Amino acid sequence: MEQPKFVGVLSGLFSSLGLAPHLTFLLLLFFGKMQAPLGFLVTTYLASIFLGEYLFCKGVIKNIPFLDWLKRALNPKPPGYFSWAYVSEILFDGVFLFLAIGFDWNPLNFFLLLLGCKFLSAPLQVYLSHLYLSKNTAFALAVFTQVICLFIGDKNPELFLYAIILKGVLCNGIAVARFQYTSEMGSQDVGV
Repeated sequence: MEQPKFVGVLSGLFSSLGLAPHLTFLLLLFFGKMQAPLGFLVTTYLASIFLGEYLFCKGVIKNIPFLDWLKRALNPKPPGYFSWAYVSEILFDGVFLFLAIGFDWNPLNFFLLLLGCKFLSAPLQVYLSHLYLSKNTAFALAVFTQVICLFIGDKNPELFLYAIILKGVLCNGIAVARFQYTSEMGSQDVGV
């Protein structure tokens, strides 16, 4: 598997690029004072995650078809970080959405705040994780920090806004795990 030098930054960058069309659409809805059904917001959010994955696959891993890459990446065999990152991030985003609705937040505002923070922080978080943290520590920071954010927001509704911001900035688990997984696959291919 061929990789450019800065695949870590590219993983975060392609996550942000995958979120960009959805975030732009949400901003149009927000400034146009239009309503969007919750099911539509959730579906397009999930589509934005897979768009980031598709862009990464086509931009960095040129010699493998996207569906083959997705099957290989989401395979639960070791290393397994990538599939857990998907499950964890989507599950926690759903829990936070449920809490936001319970706190009478507009789902559009929730997605704008969460995705805006993820959009801005994903490239930097992945790059810094690559430079300064071990694989396990980077994954733990991206995934398990969500639990702390959940306790902050769940127990203190007045702190829920800050919990969402922290989650968006620190918990880009898919981008971090994608970089880790791509690095492992690259080292396996070199070792073969």
